[in-house]
Amino acid sequence: MTNSQGEEHTQKAFGWAARDSSGILSPFNFTRRANGDDDITMKILYCGICHADLQITRDKFGLGLYPVVPGHEITGVVTQELESCCPKMESTFTMFDEGTGKKNYGGYSDILVVNEHFAVRFPENLPLDAGAPLLCAGITVYSPMKYYGLNQPGKHLGLVGLGGLGHVGVKFAKAFGMKVTVISTSPSKKEEAIERFGADSFLVSKDLDQMKAAVNTMDGIIDTASAPHPIGALIDLLKPNGKLVVVGAPEKTVQLPIFSLLMGRKLIGGSAIGGMKETQEMIDFAGKHNIVSDIEVISMEYVNTAMDRLAKGDIRYRFVIDIANTLKSLALTTSNLEVGHPLRESQVSLREDMRVELKEELKEELRVEMKEEMKVEMKEEMKVEMKEEMKEELRVEMKEEMKEELRVEMKEEMKHELESQMAEMRAQFAQWSQLRASSQNSRSFRSRGQQGQLTVRSFHGATDL
Repeated sequence: MTNSQGEEHTQKAFGWAARDSSGILSPFNFTRRANGDDDITMKILYCGICHADLQITRDKFGLGLYPVVPGHEITGVVTQELESCCPKMESTFTMFDEGTGKKNYGGYSDILVVNEHFAVRFPENLPLDAGAPLLCAGITVYSPMKYYGLNQPGKHLGLVGLGGLGHVGVKFAKAFGMKVTVISTSPSKKEEAIERFGADSFLVSKDLDQMKAAVNTMDGIIDTASAPHPIGALIDLLKPNGKLVVVGAPEKTVQLPIFSLLMGRKLIGGSAIGGMKETQEMIDFAGKHNIVSDIEVISMEYVNTAMDRLAKGDIRYRFVIDIANTLKSLALTTSNLEVGHPLRESQVSLREDMRVELKEELKEELRVEMKEEMKVEMKEEMKVEMKEEMKEELRVEMKEEMKEELRVEMKEEMKHELESQMAEMRAQFAQWSQLRASSQNSRSFRSRGQQGQLTVRSFHGATDL
């Protein structure tokens, strides 16, 4: 918005920003636009830390939007309404980017100006700190439950992962009256899932017997896990016509087993977040059923440590920054000092030193992480190589074994053949011997008969004579 002289009206603001891909946040002075015809200005009280904040500050998406002030889980109070109205304190709101396409700094700051249509009213009973993460985590699980019909009482819903999204998902599903099973790789989370959040059962996804016993038992599954994991076993858990909805965002490509989908007419869908109307509906539902996130409230000075912990998964279950009580004091120690003031220059130098130091620490951490990742990759490569080598070794070994087996088999077969031939030859020889003996006896009989005839003739001759 500009005045009659063409000068843009602005409001001074203060927050913490990341200036490069190290993701390290430090104090940052900037301006926001003045309150426009459809705007409201709010004083930020709390801002949740989402995993997306970590990805954006460390430029995991390759956008390079520096300096960047993260934060979209924002709660606070309205201090300025439409210009035609008298500014006054109003009920609690939370703000979203109004989609103008212009660079808009986030909620790790003291104030925010936003179009009123992107503001959500909080119920009086919903706490601002524990309610802040619902604006991301809450709507992320609530929206697909509604859209895909996974909010019907008595239906069986599986929730993959018990983290920032998963724990809220259990609460919403139970409020809908559903049977809920948490599916996790961590057996240690079973007690928490059932006793703390009210899940009905717990499956350890690495336990093949447990997974096999749960095949064809679930009407739907909401997959909140962002770490790479196979989904074939999850599809098998679905009943016919079941639905698997993915809301986590693994960085690596997931293989899709088509046959499992075909046999049960099962569906795989995705969901990112909901619209403003649905977000207001979700907040009202949360207020009615006392649904909030389980949080750890931190100061702004602790934010870099919190980011490192978030990267390691060391949080139960969401970080929320106490903006109102911790950012103000930091603002007074920097923004109120004039440029060139020795104390300000000292602070700037100290921040730079800290940034360099933290950057080196982060490099070392990344080096260790990359080393572990490379170790895993190398193990996989070595497994493939060793499999090929072992295949060749086994092929040679089996070839030799088969040769020996064939030699023994052929020896036995030849032995049997020879014995059979020998027996046949012996039988033929015996038969020949019998025939030969019979022939000799016959010749001897004929010879004796001839001799007798001569004698008789001689006798008769003698007699005649």
